[in-house]
Amino acid sequence: MASFWSSIDGKPYEFYSFTAEYRYHFREKYNGFYAGAHVGFDSYDVTKWNYTDIGVHQIGVGYFIGATIGYEKKLNDRFMLDFFLGGGSHQGFYHSYYIETGERYEEDTAIGRNKSGEWLPYRGGIMISYSLN
Repeated sequence: MASFWSSIDGKPYEFYSFTAEYRYHFREKYNGFYAGAHVGFDSYDVTKWNYTDIGVHQIGVGYFIGATIGYEKKLNDRFMLDFFLGGGSHQGFYHSYYIETGERYEEDTAIGRNKSGEWLPYRGGIMISYSLN
């Protein structure tokens, strides 16, 4: 998953996320309910929700591990709909900078990188899949 926009309303919002997931299908594979476990990493240049008013953005990397539940519905031999929700733990390592000047945020006094970890719901949606077989 990726967001290629360098900014939204003048605030940085670019990220790249790579995820590997294992899914267990309770009945027929690719048709019905499933549960999954995933792990991945990301790279980002974003403005965190609580920094939008002060003109500061964060540049960093992170990793995550979590679970997904979903339902897949075959439409025909080639197409399928996938409805899913998921979440887990994300651990981020970043520096904060002023958007206007690019200088390091004065309250970012961490030696090395800042560290931030949360347990969050961070996945959800509807996907359309096409089978190559």
